[in-house]
Amino acid sequence: MAQYRYSIVRYTPDPIRNEPTNIGLVLHSASERVIEFWINRDDSRLANPDRETVRHYIEQLKKIEKRQVAWEEASFETIPVSDPDFLDKLSDCIGGQITFDRSRGCHSDNANRTFQELKDQFVAARPTVAYAH
Repeated sequence: MAQYRYSIVRYTPDPIRNEPTNIGLVLHSASERVIEFWINRDDSRLANPDRETVRHYIEQLKKIEKRQVAWEEASFETIPVSDPDFLDKLSDCIGGQITFDRSRGCHSDNANRTFQELKDQFVAARPTVAYAH
């Protein structure tokens, strides 16, 4: 089984209240040359400038995920994707209202399935509110 690291993408609209919402997930393995991600750019809680930041992040990650750039040359912001500590460096460098948690490890023989399971576990859809009549 291959070793992977994952990071939860969080949005904290008010740093004083410190009530973050999980809006995405990134799965990474330098040795397997894998990066998978999902970030909810349409979350209604995101302010317009934050939506633009999320859109920018998605554009960068898509180029890497779709292999539009060589793995050895790929980077997110200024962090090389080939770095085994990619997610932890991302966590250290990206701040503000949209952040990446410190990475956590997992083992898997199927990165796609593991990514989906982690996404389902950590980035649940917004609950619906039922009203009694």
